[in-house]
Amino acid sequence: MYIIWTLINTALVILFWALVLTLFSKGKKLFDNKYGNAIIVLFVIGVIGMLSFKEIDVNDNRYVSKTKIDQKDRDKIISINKRLEKNSAFHISLHARYLEETDKATLLSGYATRSGFTSGFQWKSGAVVINKNKTGEITYQATGILKWNLLGINIYTESKYYEGTLKEAP
Repeated sequence: MYIIWTLINTALVILFWALVLTLFSKGKKLFDNKYGNAIIVLFVIGVIGMLSFKEIDVNDNRYVSKTKIDQKDRDKIISINKRLEKNSAFHISLHARYLEETDKATLLSGYATRSGFTSGFQWKSGAVVINKNKTGEITYQATGILKWNLLGINIYTESKYYEGTLKEAP
């Protein structure tokens, strides 16, 4: 479904810019046919979408801990990049740094990003939680919001929740 949405969005953006170029070359004649009303609607929606478009900056939702790390604990810091979701259009990945201690894991920084062919989607990373359970496993939970846009206008908002294991118990 993601790839179909991406292709529809890309086709509409190309069609919109083709209409803009045609408008410059043909002028008013562009609207003097049986598709004139549909062209006007698409043109207005495209202009509104372009004017209201705002990219969500991934750095807005990056968690960074204010925990001070002793020099002796620097070798216990672990950085991970884990793919949370892979589909035909894009990937969502978790990026985290945590301090692994004997009885707990302390999140130092964490966020989720989207990469790949992302036309028509906006991603906003949410909370990231890392825990160490009694067996010694390091587990994670990550949330985010995936916005489905058409010509820059939000059509649907999907909440995403991921959980899993980063490190098996020894």
